Amino acid sequence: IEPKYAFPDATLFEVVPVEQLHSPVIRLGFDYWQLLRGSRPFPAREDVKPRDIAVALNCMVLARVIDGGNDFELRIVGDNVVRAYRAPLINRRMSEIMTDLPHTAKKWNQLCRQAVETRIPVGVHAVVGHDAPEVNFVESEVVVLPLGASSDSVDHVMTFGSHVLRGEEGC
Repeated sequence: IEPKYAFPDATLFEVVPVEQLHSPVIRLGFDYWQLLRGSRPFPAREDVKPRDIAVALNCMVLARVIDGGNDFELRIVGDNVVRAYRAPLINRRMSEIMTDLPHTAKKWNQLCRQAVETRIPVGVHAVVGHDAPEVNFVESEVVVLPLGASSDSVDHVMTFGSHVLRGEEGC
């Protein structure tokens, strides 16, 4: 029996336009973000009402920006995200999570920082390599969305992700 996925040596992260992401949960999350922002560059954290996107909460992360984007504190983490990463994530800083997920957390920190610095959504496609055996997924699509009370600075990021788990389908 041929394996469904061939793991590369190193995990591959590719930044792609959000329009190239195909997951329905990502489309739903991005459309919600677009609705909230209206004519602003991005919506405020206070605009986000988790009950409005209850069907996507399992695949969502809401993180507070710390020190201008040098670190992030994960405040809301969906159950499917927890299953994909097999690590305690809620109420932890990305810098702390790097000890549990050394190969993937560093890259996610960089991608979140990119959304903070550019103040625009970041689309990501990832294929897990042999260098990240600590995670429970083989492939993912994620959108990182900036949030902030003023158009000058991002104080939170919200992500929606679809992960193909090892041996099963994700979001």
